Amino acid sequence: PVTRDNLISLGLGDASKKTLTKIFTADPGDSAVLVTGGAKESMYAHPGDSTVVMKTRMGFAKLALTNGVSLVPVWGFGENNVYENLAKHSPTIQSVQRKLIKVLSFAPLLVAGRGVFSYGGGLVPHRRPITCVVGKPIHLKKEEGFSDERLKEVHQQYMDSLTELFNTYKDIYDPRAEPIRFV
Repeated sequence: PVTRDNLISLGLGDASKKTLTKIFTADPGDSAVLVTGGAKESMYAHPGDSTVVMKTRMGFAKLALTNGVSLVPVWGFGENNVYENLAKHSPTIQSVQRKLIKVLSFAPLLVAGRGVFSYGGGLVPHRRPITCVVGKPIHLKKEEGFSDERLKEVHQQYMDSLTELFNTYKDIYDPRAEPIRFV
């Protein structure tokens, strides 16, 4: 209970519709940061990988339209470079992880970083830079009863903006990163 209360007091919460709507309708200037890929996306995390789980995840766009809030694309270059994903090339381990996600709602990852006193292996993250870049906001007006086509249009606009942001800064901040891929 103490940990939960501390996290809530810091403004952290779950990614539910209820929580996000509460933030969007609170004081002006309040905002939410949402990792759209969640546990599923963490399974793709590996140095150089630029996979985004978003093709079928439209809830964030739906909430933005419903509440009239702006969507701001953000990319963290280097995030996937601080740990090696030991399950990346093991279909058996990945299968077990997918089953655990369904039960636990998070992915227990098998990762390797560096040691405290050596770089040979351990759980301390590798010393590699992480640079977050922020794109231009996509301003949305509050809409009620919007069509599926309108939702898909906003969703695609966000993915296009994220791709443009990635391509603009990739060579500067993570030149070894693979091209962005939406799944």
